[in-house]
Amino acid sequence: MCSLTAQSMHLLRPDCMTPLLLRQIWAAVSNSSQNLKELSDAEIAQVIAEQTAADLAISEEEAKVMQRYIETRMPLIRGLLENDAFGESQIPAASL
Repeated sequence: MCSLTAQSMHLLRPDCMTPLLLRQIWAAVSNSSQNLKELSDAEIAQVIAEQTAADLAISEEEAKVMQRYIETRMPLIRGLLENDAFGESQIPAASL
């Protein structure tokens, strides 16, 4: 289990980001792409985080790391949404 301190909260903790959690985050982006386009970045992050947390039993620490991960990937998420990248294609693995 990952452990976060006040000093490390600003950092992404890769040991907390499991492959399953990453897949769930990007599945939430893909599955909600049409509904997310008109939302603000903060709203998009909230929807993705809520959907992902609903699908997985994650700790409060993992939720904080997940939220930070989503926020740092927002330019990528926004770009994919605006370019309708989820029409028929898959998310490029290198983007994760």
